[in-house]
Amino acid sequence: MVCGGDASYGATIPFDLIPAPLFAALPAPAFLVKIVGGTHSGFTDMDSRLSAGQLARQQALTRRYATAFLERYLARDRRFARFLTPGDAAAEGTDVEFTAREQSRR
Repeated sequence: MVCGGDASYGATIPFDLIPAPLFAALPAPAFLVKIVGGTHSGFTDMDSRLSAGQLARQQALTRRYATAFLERYLARDRRFARFLTPGDAAAEGTDVEFTAREQSRR
């Protein structure tokens, strides 16, 4: 799983240069979470460019998808697969985009 913010102002790690290509290089299952308007520092406890609400939202989205990923693939709990879908992200709001590349079923 790769998470990144796409805010263009002062981007420490531009989304299209690091997170997106890293996702493309991962074998399936792989997941990409784009926080629309999120920043690199938004994954920490402070970023002066984000309001307290924006910072909390970025962290909540990261926690949601990281927890689902770990529960699904480390704990092997298939119930968490429902969170690892573009449809789930669409229901969460317009500030998150989710791309999944699943293993093919044989």
